[in-house]
Amino acid sequence: MLFEDEKQRWIISKLVISSATVLVLAGMETSSSFMTSAIYYTLSNLDSLSKVSSELRRSFKKSTQLNSASTEKLEYLNACMKESLRIFPPVAVYSLVESRGEVLL
Repeated sequence: MLFEDEKQRWIISKLVISSATVLVLAGMETSSSFMTSAIYYTLSNLDSLSKVSSELRRSFKKSTQLNSASTEKLEYLNACMKESLRIFPPVAVYSLVESRGEVLL
């Protein structure tokens, strides 16, 4: 990128830094909100906690095997995550979702 002068370069760099800061903080807040709600709702329902714990223990022998790719196939864990996002979305979403009266957590 070519800049006409140092002042323009300085302004552009400040804009990039401030934008990056906002994006990082926004990502951290939504992730932490999601994790907090998922943990809270899972711990609030002992049946769900038992099912998700059993699924994890059956699927993995070591904690080092856990990663986003390896947990994709875990149906109950993913259902719990989706339910947590439905009950407490970290970002305000204004869409109506019909409930069949089922709650997984």
